[in-house]
Amino acid sequence: MGIRNAGSITIGLIAGLIAALVSTPAMAGPRDLIPVTGQGAGFSQSTLSAKAPGTLKAAQTTQSAAATSTGSLPTFGTQFHGMWSSYTDSKRAMVLDKLKANGVTTVRLDVSWAMLQPTSASFDNWGTDFVTRVLKMITDHGMDPMVMIWMTPSWVTGSSDSRIPPKGSAQLAQWETFLTQAAARFPQVKNWEIWNEPNHNDFMRGADPAVYAQVLASGYRGVKAGNPQARVVFAGTQFVDVPWIKKALAAGATGKYDVMGVHPYMAVGDLSPNTADDGTIWRLRHIPALREAMLNAGEDKPMWFTEFGWRVGSIGTANWQLGVSQTTQAKYLAETLRIVKTEWPYVTRVFWYRELADNNTTNSSGYGLITPKGTVKPALAQIPAIYAAG
Repeated sequence: MGIRNAGSITIGLIAGLIAALVSTPAMAGPRDLIPVTGQGAGFSQSTLSAKAPGTLKAAQTTQSAAATSTGSLPTFGTQFHGMWSSYTDSKRAMVLDKLKANGVTTVRLDVSWAMLQPTSASFDNWGTDFVTRVLKMITDHGMDPMVMIWMTPSWVTGSSDSRIPPKGSAQLAQWETFLTQAAARFPQVKNWEIWNEPNHNDFMRGADPAVYAQVLASGYRGVKAGNPQARVVFAGTQFVDVPWIKKALAAGATGKYDVMGVHPYMAVGDLSPNTADDGTIWRLRHIPALREAMLNAGEDKPMWFTEFGWRVGSIGTANWQLGVSQTTQAKYLAETLRIVKTEWPYVTRVFWYRELADNNTTNSSGYGLITPKGTVKPALAQIPAIYAAG
């Protein structure tokens, strides 16, 4: 899941979901304040068929929905693949209009280092102007952009594979300098997520937590030098991969981020978010284990879901290919917000993956909250009423 293709770069239903969400008292307002072809988010077959327990479409043991605390809703956002070649300015405007009208206040924009500095340490005019234009469209809609920055240019590593992270003092220095310049050049970006799903080889070659710790540390220094007020976000891992994150923290990532990112997708793909934690990385309810690991490392910091979601429609019979109906997608989103609100006050922002479905039958398209023709799905349409209720 995560970002795989960067290219060239009904009233009754909603009322029922809201009633379920707001059945406990609440505080008002939200918290906070080229590559591989094909799929966007969605479970990797190579990952889940090898590691997910059996064909777990068996009995779903769910955890009690009773709240352990009352709190406020997290800030709600979505992924926005606004840099992808499948987008035009008119499509960007349409999608941002729909997101804004339905309660989205922040978006996660994936940006490529290799696009901004394709041939040298100098910023490319076309790439810089493109990022500037898309960021302006986001901020003109009153939304807060978080940039997820990744993809190494070939002149840094000597390889055309942009999923190879910078390594060694010279390459890491280039990365740090780039982020200093980028953070200063794009001051409207207050949150920088360093890489995407680095615990999976599809997204960071080698998936080495020690290597990521260095990438994060250099990125942290760079962002803070360019914009001291900006926040640095630890890259969301594919699933709640506590063992991997603990290794990264032990290797030097402690103190080098302001927010912990995580992608708590469910495996099997159609499981409820309320499915009980089974002690593995495959459950959303494994989040408290990550919180415990952070506290044990002295890291009392907020956590963001920089991706989460459920696909509408199955694309196969394997556990990772299973999807849900639009009604269930909306229900699961509302349930996730309730869990976060009532149980996990440290989760202060969530980004649904993804914003727009396309016409391809791919691993990720069904996650989209808006259809290719611009129709808003129930999952997104319920958001304004949920947040108005508090």
